[in-house]
Amino acid sequence: MPESVNSAATYLRLMKSCLLVFLMFSVIHASGQNLVPNPSFERLSACPDNYFQIYKAPPWFSPDCGTQFPDHGYAVLFHGCNYSFAGVPTNNMCSQPAHSGTGYAGIEVFSTLGRHAPYRQYVGTPFTVPLEAGKKYYFSMYFNLCNRAPGLDLCFRPDSLGVIFTETKVDKNPSCGIVDYKPDLHAKLPDIIPGPSWYKIDGCYIAKGGEQFLMIGNYASEKFSNCGKVDTFAHFIYIDDVSMIQEIKKPVDTTLCPNTSWEMNVKDLREEYKTMEGWSFRWSDGEPSHTRKFDRATKLTLTASLENCFNDIYEFNVRVNADCNCQVFAPNIFTPNGDGLNDGFRPLLECKTIQVSNYSLTIFNRWGEKVFYSTNKTKFWDGKVKGNLHSSESYLWMVRYDMNRGTAVEHKSFSGNVTAVR
Repeated sequence: MPESVNSAATYLRLMKSCLLVFLMFSVIHASGQNLVPNPSFERLSACPDNYFQIYKAPPWFSPDCGTQFPDHGYAVLFHGCNYSFAGVPTNNMCSQPAHSGTGYAGIEVFSTLGRHAPYRQYVGTPFTVPLEAGKKYYFSMYFNLCNRAPGLDLCFRPDSLGVIFTETKVDKNPSCGIVDYKPDLHAKLPDIIPGPSWYKIDGCYIAKGGEQFLMIGNYASEKFSNCGKVDTFAHFIYIDDVSMIQEIKKPVDTTLCPNTSWEMNVKDLREEYKTMEGWSFRWSDGEPSHTRKFDRATKLTLTASLENCFNDIYEFNVRVNADCNCQVFAPNIFTPNGDGLNDGFRPLLECKTIQVSNYSLTIFNRWGEKVFYSTNKTKFWDGKVKGNLHSSESYLWMVRYDMNRGTAVEHKSFSGNVTAVR
């Protein structure tokens, strides 16, 4: 077999394999994702070399406190790229590994001592897309209470810590005081003291519509926030792995060939099923397994639930198509330039069990003129028109054949476009 023909056949086989993988992936992959960009503070514009540099983990920001506290109102960025006071796990505040990765943010949640009390830092970010009115979203984040003042009796009421969702950016916080908002979600935990544990704030939120930002911080007073025996200075927390995801309701349609099966893992339907804790899955027929094997036509509903308020729903419709025993695969480009690679073109007709007859391949130019015709399934078109190679052009190809099912004959045709690049 000529080298160009062999190369083209190899290309077709590779193309066919990629196409089958893509089709299967498109069936099981759902359009769900975290709406919080840079959720664990890993992507940096530069390594932090001082405090109050949350802006080096864009698009995270803090409200400006004005001239009274230049820069000091900004959240602190900690990252493993810094090996001193703003590092991870060890820094000038505490020694604390990240919840994931090598970065996290830090904010002051209250100070009961000092001439500037009450003092607050907040950290916020835009969503990747605005929230949709009436849609349900699930928010979660992890935080750790740092013992910034060893030896003092620190205790924090975490239910004062919360998050707000706003249409416009809260970019001002005069004098670094308490931002006058009621949190849309807040922690629901007992009092905590400094330690190595990461705690989670989470909950569901029904969007009003148009919310484009979130901002995290303490929206309560010092008296409500402090559960220590004495007034203390500098309650500081770390923040990591911030997520906001939207509920999914999605059909999952797929077609099987006869005597074939499809085995899938429900955790492949959405990335958050692998990265976030607390999911439960149930099928409409009562099957609790994370994996499911389909080998016949069926309709089932899968519900993925989180925290008793968030439910993704997938409607599975699995069909069996007897005609899928014959498939046509074809590249959309080939290069008849004589280099021995992909010099010829022909669609690949693959039939597993069905008998095929009366095959033909016809190729037309842009004006509808026939430039190639063959009834040989193995013959390639060399890209020549009346013996000449033309400049790069697009052509229409058409494959016709008969499928013989016992005494019945079905006429089939497939068409597509291919470009000859020289």
